[in-house]
Amino acid sequence: MGLGTPAEGRSYDRKILIRANAKFVNVLDGEVIKFVVQEPDGADRSFTWHFDTPRETVGDLSKLAPAGVLGRPVKVYVGSNPRYI
Repeated sequence: MGLGTPAEGRSYDRKILIRANAKFVNVLDGEVIKFVVQEPDGADRSFTWHFDTPRETVGDLSKLAPAGVLGRPVKVYVGSNPRYI
């Protein structure tokens, strides 16, 4: 099951900071999110993703991130977007 597509270079709806202790994030279907991953050494890495899924679902954000950006599992909860109801 796909959760959407990479969206590098696109404008985004919001930015979510992924700190070292983050276990999960919440997003809505249809959103374009820029994720900024804070590394313990103070460096930041980022990627942008367009969520497009036919129903509410849960996935692993580390599987969506480009290699080397997020090296640990972080759950992503994709909810229904009220714009499309």
